Amino acid sequence: ARLERGATGSRTAGSTPQGGRLRRWALPVIAAVWLIESAGQPLPVTAVKWPRRDAGGAGVVSESDLAPLYRYLARLPAGSVVVEFPFGDLHGETRAVYLSTRHWHPVVNGYSGGFPASYMRRKALLDDPLAHGDDAWRALLASGATCVVVHEWAFDGGTGPELSRWLEARGARPLATFKSDRVFELRHARP
Repeated sequence: ARLERGATGSRTAGSTPQGGRLRRWALPVIAAVWLIESAGQPLPVTAVKWPRRDAGGAGVVSESDLAPLYRYLARLPAGSVVVEFPFGDLHGETRAVYLSTRHWHPVVNGYSGGFPASYMRRKALLDDPLAHGDDAWRALLASGATCVVVHEWAFDGGTGPELSRWLEARGARPLATFKSDRVFELRHARP
């Protein structure tokens, strides 16, 4: 067996034919693994859907069903503040926050795992505005919202259209309708 010696007379690492091959391939293999591991790839996302409550619970509403509504909201003027109904239920709050990334206006709704006292006071009135009447209307005006979205399909027993009529009776101006989603301008002049 032949030993190769370096300048000091000792055997150098990788000086054998086997060590040289290992060194020659190790860096490219490590670099290739690193590049593959760090490559940006789109992540598959499960389609987001919410149960319909207006037609006896038959069917779902998908994010793509709501796309025209959120494109409309994206065109609202700067400074618009959106509130969505139903207000206060977990499905509605997470939907409002998630889909706010489609229009980027501030939202009155919210879900982040914690709720400030002001939200809890507002929720107590806006979770059923028809039952809380004028107090709910004052809470809605005090919220700072300029735009109200009513997802009529997300209410049990036909109360979604009733809520839309309630808003109109108090002076909210209809702006647009997308199937069973209604959009209103909220005027702050009338208590």
